[in-house]
Amino acid sequence: TNGGGGGIFDLRDATASASSTPSVTTSVEAAKLRGRDIVIGSSSISNVAVNSSSEGGGVASFGTGESNATVDNDVSTTVASGADLFATRDIAILAGGVLTGNSQAISAGGGLIAAATAKARLEVGFNVTTLVAGKLTANRTILIDASSGLKTSMYAKANSAGLGTGANANDADNRGIRIGQTLGEALVQSTVADDARITAGNIAYVSANLGAQHTIAVGDGTVTESPLFAEARARATSRATALGADSDAIAKVFADHDA
Repeated sequence: TNGGGGGIFDLRDATASASSTPSVTTSVEAAKLRGRDIVIGSSSISNVAVNSSSEGGGVASFGTGESNATVDNDVSTTVASGADLFATRDIAILAGGVLTGNSQAISAGGGLIAAATAKARLEVGFNVTTLVAGKLTANRTILIDASSGLKTSMYAKANSAGLGTGANANDADNRGIRIGQTLGEALVQSTVADDARITAGNIAYVSANLGAQHTIAVGDGTVTESPLFAEARARATSRATALGADSDAIAKVFADHDA
């Protein structure tokens, strides 16, 4: 979203919003499955990007650029009580999620009196889980793995110039990258229920990771780990050029997650 203007009095605002909130579920209920290899899995990729820009000028110039983005991911894989899985080689129960998000707000203006405000917010949430309550039997390897990757960025920029001027970039508590705040849980979890029965001839491996995922090597049945990105970057800049000027810039990442 872009907003621009000019004149003696210049009032301009630009606001942009976007969200991505998928939900994916795979469940095996009271069923019997037989095979050489059994893979039960769920996966989801959630992506959002939003940009807001406000520019103008005049004798008196006031403008706000605001961007709000929401990215969430709900992924679950369940083997319910009563399910019976047998593999002559390997069993993998997998849940995987990847989130990417970007929120950018820019405000710039100039005049005898000028004020520029940039507000950027990125709300992030995820709930990636595996649950095994049934019976798993494999002659070689059993893997139960929940994994999530995260790559988010936020940028707020405010510039103004004039005799009396002010510039503020994300100068508020509810701005920045907010992980597991208003969207509830930021959770990656693998659970083996009390009444589950798991028997593996080689190894039974249970894991939950933010920033890594696990797979079974086809050749020898070993469990291997590969990295996923786990990154949140926030930037804020402000510049006010005048005889009497005030500028503030705040970049924050709030995180509350479990893995």
